[in-house]
Formats: sequence, structure tokens, C-alpha cells
Amino acid sequence: MAIHPGGDNLIVGSKEGKMCWFDMDLSSKPYKTLKNHPKDIVNVAFHRSDPLFASWSEDSTAYVFHGKVYSDLNENPLICRVLDCKFHPRQPWLFTAGADSG
Repeated sequence: MAIHPGGDNLIVGSKEGKMCWFDMDLSSKPYKTLKNHPKDIVNVAFHRSDPLFASWSEDSTAYVFHGKVYSDLNENPLICRVLDCKFHPRQPWLFTAGADSG
């Protein structure tokens, strides 16, 4: 689970390879559900300052998404389409780590 830096949106990864985006101001049900990984999602993260979020999975893949959270509640969040990964604190870079011996 990752909480957006704004505090009212979160993403959750599941064992079925699904990722759900929740806007807690909008509803307790997912705003959007994404199914990108064939295996369990290991972790998810939001970038601190850029409109990016990522998921990584037991299938050794990582996906980076562009997703914007609007401050106006009349606009919905915008979502455009490994062992661990971390975002760089200031740059829009994602670092991934795996055990593929490659």
C-alpha cells in the first residue's frame, strides 16, 4: 500500500496482480482497478513530487504509471498507462532490484 503525498489517495497491490487506486474523498470503493501483472504484486509506490506511481511484481516486472491527483474535488484522478524498487527523491527516476543474475 502507498499513500499519495497529498494524503487522500492511496494505491493497494494484491496477490492476484491487481492494483486498486482509492480516492478517499470520493468513495470507499476503488476509483480505478488495474490488472497488469500475471503474478502477485510485491509493492507499490508514489513519487514524492512528480505525478508518477509504480508497481512491481513476483514476475520480475515493474510498471511506472502517470497519475495526476487534482486538488479540485470535481475532477477525478487521472491514470494513464523485481524484488523491490524506490523512486529517486527529486528526479522522476525509478530504481529496481531483482535476483535474475543478469
